[in-house]
Amino acid sequence: MESLTFTLLLAAIATYFLTLGPWAPFSAKAQAWAKQRLAILGTILVALGATPLVANQLEAMDLMNWLPPAFEWPSGFAPVASTPSGIHVVSLIPSARIQIYDRDWHFIRGWNVGTFGAGFYATPLAADRIEVAPEHGPRQYVFSLSGNLVAVENHPAIHSQILMTLTKAQYVPTRWWLFPISEPLWSITVWGIGMGLLGLAWWKNKRQIEGRSANPATKRP
Repeated sequence: MESLTFTLLLAAIATYFLTLGPWAPFSAKAQAWAKQRLAILGTILVALGATPLVANQLEAMDLMNWLPPAFEWPSGFAPVASTPSGIHVVSLIPSARIQIYDRDWHFIRGWNVGTFGAGFYATPLAADRIEVAPEHGPRQYVFSLSGNLVAVENHPAIHSQILMTLTKAQYVPTRWWLFPISEPLWSITVWGIGMGLLGLAWWKNKRQIEGRSANPATKRP
């Protein structure tokens, strides 16, 4: 479900940018096809880079609470804490989510924890309890493995630091084309490359127009 949903989402956004995106200056008939392809590629990369950033922000703000617990958000590299029985608790900080996997990394369920994108660490306390400790602030949240909020507690800041030592960054099986959704740095990189290509296409187009203005003999009748 993870792959199909996000692949369709990225394809839909890319299609929108290609058909209705703000790159009309690059569609002139006199423009070389090489520059048109440069603009098209840049537009696709901008769309693919911006979409994950927006999606993560919406989920972090809990504006995508219609997602079912069976929906798997791409994880990539993330803080992981495991139980002795092999259950993996994954903290997805950019999207403010917890996701639960079995010992073989088969997805079980996931849910929003309401940290709005702030750093946090999720650690299993018992067979059916997970504590979520934000990096800043004394409040901690206790959830059941089914995703229900059990308690809200206050602890000293040192408690969050202790929980942090119980997690470690680990790779969670994720398809490579979904990595930009799991890590904002990937999204920003893709977006930046796309903007650079658009800027290059615009610059080349501008130089072509200025060259024609300076040399009337090159103008088409």
